[in-house]
Amino acid sequence: MDKSSLVQRYANTPEQKLLLAHVLDLALRAENRNTVETGNFLSDTEAVLVEAMLRAAGISRFLLYGGYRDAERKCPVFLPEYLEEEDLIAFPALAEITYAIAERNRFDSAPLSHRDGLGALMALGIEREMIGDIAVTDERVIIILKSSVADYVADNLTAIGRCRVQTTLYPMTEMPEREPLVEMSDTVASMRLDAVLAAVFHLSRSAATEALGRGLVTVNGAEASKADRLVCDGDRLALRGKGRVIIGGVEGLSKKGRVRFTYRK
Repeated sequence: MDKSSLVQRYANTPEQKLLLAHVLDLALRAENRNTVETGNFLSDTEAVLVEAMLRAAGISRFLLYGGYRDAERKCPVFLPEYLEEEDLIAFPALAEITYAIAERNRFDSAPLSHRDGLGALMALGIEREMIGDIAVTDERVIIILKSSVADYVADNLTAIGRCRVQTTLYPMTEMPEREPLVEMSDTVASMRLDAVLAAVFHLSRSAATEALGRGLVTVNGAEASKADRLVCDGDRLALRGKGRVIIGGVEGLSKKGRVRFTYRK
């Protein structure tokens, strides 16, 4: 394995070079010591780069795992020969991740949001790569974390936005199910990326094109900039600051000749 050439091939920025080099070090350590080695949480774009680089290096005993099925932010986890993927899913603590529930004070009525939850964690000095998915309900915020910062968060996260909260840690085996994605549908003139973006995020066509030009859009974790790219069944679209959707199937044409498609949000 030529570490330097692999990193150069897949990294586009100095930060990505450091990340990919670190991931390769973890892979080599797991192989040499026959131990579980796990990295920090990756963004969609980072996860795509990491997986592509590891596949090219011929490394197969790894998975990207965020604590539960369909997690959006995931850690690279390298497995020794005596463990399989099912073992990690059964015992998520092997990946050095846990989760916390911040329950709001019942006398506070201010709304909770994902942005508030992330902002409260960042205000505590927690690095973004130490934070996995954040799920928000009316009464609580569920946060997946690297185990190394979990105790600190439990002791110090006392407010989210304008709400006072009490934060408790739980084993990952007790992770509650996230709320199901909502199935929705819309129509577009075609399945071009700019048209679909405008529909699912309620934007004007020009605003969707601008977002693409500013590098705010990813498709399946990779930055997308071409407005005429065709969107397919199963594609994951994300617009920074607006959220994520998963594209469903095309259901034919409307009476006005527009393409009707479904998506989950």
